[in-house]
This record gives sequence, structure tokens and C-alpha cells, in this order.
Amino acid sequence: MVRLPQHERAQIQTLERMMIRASGKSQIALKNAATVTQSRSYTSIQRVDGRRIIAVTANVVPGQANENQIPIDLKSEFLPYLAINYTGLQYGLQG
Repeated sequence: MVRLPQHERAQIQTLERMMIRASGKSQIALKNAATVTQSRSYTSIQRVDGRRIIAVTANVVPGQANENQIPIDLKSEFLPYLAINYTGLQYGLQG
């Protein structure tokens, strides 16, 4: 794993100019080998018993959604679908 110094991580141009090993021993700039796009990301990875966790929260706007129906739909439809498609996924609801 390679980690750039903090001051070099602040600009996307630094990442684009980073040299990577190509076939053989030649090196090329990352921007010539991949498309670099910016997006939002987690600032840290949280773990419980060695497993990654994520908390998803939401505010229900009165009149636009039924706050009682949302957990029912999550438990009966959406979360089971995710568990089938992502082996090892575990979930729980609180609140």
C-alpha cells in the first residue's frame, strides 16, 4: 500500500501525476492509465469485531413518507434483497 504525505493528498493533480509501474519496468502517470474522478467518501472505516460497519440515518418529512411503513418495507423487501446479493451482509434497525 502507498500513502502520500498529507500535503500531497489535498490536490487531485498530485494523484493524476503519480507515477505507476506499467508493463515491464516502465512507469507512466496514473492519468494516462485510468480515469480519475472525484467523489465523496468515508473519512474513516469503523469496525466492530473486525467487521466494517456503517450507520445509515434519515429524517422523515411529514406528509411525504409514512414513518411507520418505512421499517416494514426495509425488513420485508429491501434489506433481504441486499443480504441475498451481498454475501455476509448483516443488518439491524434501531431507533
